[in-house]
Amino acid sequence: MGGRLGVWLTCLIGLALAACGGGPGRSVPEDSGPAVQLPPPSALHGASYTQQDLFCWGSEYEDSLHYGKVSRAGMEGVFSPNWVKPGGQFGDLAYATYQFLLAGFDLDPSVRFTWTETGSFSNGWVALADFPRDAWNWYNLPADGVLAFDPAKHISAHDIMYVVVLLTGTAPWKLQQLRIGVDGAPGDWWMFGHDAQHTRRSPFVGAQTATLKWEYAANDYVSSSPAIGADGTVYVGSGKDHELWAIKPDGHLKWAYTTGSVVSSSPAIGVDGTIYVGSSDSKLYAIKPDGTLKWYYTTGGYVESDPAIDGADGTIYVGSCDNKLYAINPWGGHKWAYTTGGQVVSSPAIGTDGTIYVGSDDDKLYAIYPNGTLKWEYTTGDWVRSSPAIGAFGTIYVGSYDDKLYAINPDGSFEWSYTTGGDVCSSPAIGEYGMIYVGSDDNKLYAINGDGSFNWSYTTGAGGWVSSSPAIGADGTIYVGSDDYKLYAINPDGSFKWSYTTSHPVRSSPAIGADGTVYVGMLYAIANW
Repeated sequence: MGGRLGVWLTCLIGLALAACGGGPGRSVPEDSGPAVQLPPPSALHGASYTQQDLFCWGSEYEDSLHYGKVSRAGMEGVFSPNWVKPGGQFGDLAYATYQFLLAGFDLDPSVRFTWTETGSFSNGWVALADFPRDAWNWYNLPADGVLAFDPAKHISAHDIMYVVVLLTGTAPWKLQQLRIGVDGAPGDWWMFGHDAQHTRRSPFVGAQTATLKWEYAANDYVSSSPAIGADGTVYVGSGKDHELWAIKPDGHLKWAYTTGSVVSSSPAIGVDGTIYVGSSDSKLYAIKPDGTLKWYYTTGGYVESDPAIDGADGTIYVGSCDNKLYAINPWGGHKWAYTTGGQVVSSPAIGTDGTIYVGSDDDKLYAIYPNGTLKWEYTTGDWVRSSPAIGAFGTIYVGSYDDKLYAINPDGSFEWSYTTGGDVCSSPAIGEYGMIYVGSDDNKLYAINGDGSFNWSYTTGAGGWVSSSPAIGADGTIYVGSDDYKLYAINPDGSFKWSYTTSHPVRSSPAIGADGTVYVGMLYAIANW
C-alpha cells in the first residue's frame, strides 16, 4: 500500500432483509454472527450489484438510500436508509454490504460509523471481509462508533474492503441516517504535497478544460498552497490579509482566522480536522474546524515552511527561519527541535519508517530520526528550499538553488542529479510509474525518468519561473503554475492540454479535489466539467 490515499464508496453490493430466529440480544464474538447467509468475499469481487426491494415476513422496510463516494479516509458517506421496523413477533434483520476501493494508507485504518435512529434497535453488528480465509469476521457495532482493523487481513490484494452493517430488533425503530467512513487521512489533499511522502499524486482525475468554477478574490497574490478537507472545504493562507481562509466548495467564505503576519505557509489537516499553518509572526497555529484557535506554538523566526503531520502519532513537523526543524505534539507541546545551519523554508516529508526529510538554506538535505537525532545529511551546491518527495522504494527527490534536481538513496548516498537551466525551488512530484516532475526558474516544467535521464520539458511564457510545485491527476495530467500568470495542464507526454490566466504570478501549488476541481492561488477553482 502506498502513501497516497483514495477511498471510494463505489456501489451498494447488496441490501436485503430476513427473519432472524432466536430473537435479539445474543452476543456475537469475532468469527461468528447472526443467522444470515452472506456470499463469501471472493464471490463479490468484480460483480455488479443493484439495489433490492426490502421485505421481511410481509413487512416492507422503506428505502431511500442515496449513494455517494467516500473520496478518502476521513470522509464520511452519508446515507438515509429509513429502515423502519414497525414491531412484531419476528426479530427482523436488515443488512447492507458496501465495497470500498482503497488506494493506500498513511495510517493503520479504522472504519467509523455514526447513526441517527428513532427508537432503539436491539443489536447492531459489523462484518469485515477476512480475505485470507474468504470469510467474514463479525463484531458488535462499537458503542464509540470506531472499529480498528488489520489492513493485511481486511484489505484485498486489489485494495478492496467489504463492510457489512446489520441491525436487528423486535421493538419499533427506524434508522434515519447512517454514516460510514474510513479513518486514515483527513482530506482529498490534506497537506502540501498531498500526503506525508509529498508524492503530489492524486487518486482523482483533475479538470480536463480551463473552465472557471469560481474564484475567491485576495488583496494580494497568494503563495500558500491549498489543502482540501474531508467535507470539501478548501484551506489556504493569504498575504496582506494575514489570514487563514476556509472556503466552502461553492466558493463562499466559511471563516477566516487572523494571524499576526503574512501566511505563506500551506495548511495541513489532522485526522481530527484540526488545521495547522505557519505565519511570519513566528507561530505555528492549530485552528479548530469551526475557525477558532486551538493553540499556537512560538518559534524563533518566520514560519514559511509547510507543516507535515505524522499519521502514526499526530506529531506536526515544521521548519522555521530560526534555522530549526520543530516537532510539536498534537496538543501543542514541544517535542524536540533540530538545529540546521540555515533557515528552514523547505517543508518536511515523512518516510514510511518515520524518518523526516527536510532542506535548509545551509545547502543541505537532512534526514532526522523520529526522536530528533541526525540520521544523515547530504550537501548540495546551494539553498534547499524545495520540499523533498519520497518514492516507492525510499529514494528522496529534492531540488536545489544550484539548478539541480537530486535523487538521494535512503542511506544518504548520491544516486543521480539532473541539471536544469535555473534554480529549482519547485518541489518534485512523483508519477505512478516513477516519472519525476519538477519546475525550474528557467521557465520550464521537466519530466525526468527514474534513472535521472531527460524525458521532456515544457516551456511556459516569458518571465515564467516555475517555482510552483506540480500536482498529478489520476489520468497522468500534470498541473503547475508559472510566474507568467498562468495555471497549466500538461499531458503525460509533455504536450499542452490547457492553461488558465490569473491576475497574479502563480507560485502557489495546485491541489485536486475528489470531483476533479483544481484549486490554486488566490483562490481559483477550475472545474472538471
